[in-house]
Amino acid sequence: MEQPEDKKIRIGIEHLEENPQINLIELVGYVDSYNSKFFQETIIGYINNGDTKLIMDCQGLNYLSSAGIGSFVAISEELKGRGFIVLYNVPPTVLD
Repeated sequence: MEQPEDKKIRIGIEHLEENPQINLIELVGYVDSYNSKFFQETIIGYINNGDTKLIMDCQGLNYLSSAGIGSFVAISEELKGRGFIVLYNVPPTVLD
């Protein structure tokens, strides 16, 4: 998995063996106003490189601020008509 660098969030991406067109993105850490731009730009960079079918494993996500939610909305808008984003394993504390 590639790991763009930021001290508060680790982002890993890999193609699923069963279906290489689908990308699994692992999130570890948190997304807040400090690093939401980094997070958003990293994921949009993947999209611009052709990775448009995204499954995000949020199990390692500890916190998501309103800025982080905004990043997910921007990512979703970027994918409109080109692909999809699925969030799974979202911890209850993040859902709250």
